[in-house]
Amino acid sequence: MTLDKHPKKKQEWSARPRTAARLAAVQALYQMKMTGSAPTDIIEEFVHFRLSTAEENHGLGIPDTQLFRDLTSGTAGHLNHIDPLIASALSKEGSLDKLETTLQAILQVGVFELLSPLETPTEVVINEYVDLTHAFYEKQTVGLVNGVLDKVALSRKQNCLG
Repeated sequence: MTLDKHPKKKQEWSARPRTAARLAAVQALYQMKMTGSAPTDIIEEFVHFRLSTAEENHGLGIPDTQLFRDLTSGTAGHLNHIDPLIASALSKEGSLDKLETTLQAILQVGVFELLSPLETPTEVVINEYVDLTHAFYEKQTVGLVNGVLDKVALSRKQNCLG
């Protein structure tokens, strides 16, 4: 499924550079997984060739380049910390390796942003990645993403308080 098949979403999302950056980060992480390319190479490819055409491709506006860089490099650099958190939150649904690559990337970037020092409110982060998931998947998968991000966010709050 593509964003073009969701004109309502496309219209709601117009001129949202931070949302566009999140989508681009998910796409970049997907590309890293599929090609085995280094994060720095993929980031530079996106910055120099793909982000400038992103508005034409999905109508979200030009992505926030710094947020894109932060999310992509941060996620790629912290997968050894992120993946166990996702796996723990997936306990009943199965392992992270069994999920489609796009879904893995959505969860990984979402968890990184929840844990990062970017200071985006938890509710905003969860809503953004749930909305991105709607662009690719049906309702059941959207619920999975919402549940995993909620569990990670709750776990993070409990650890901060303890």
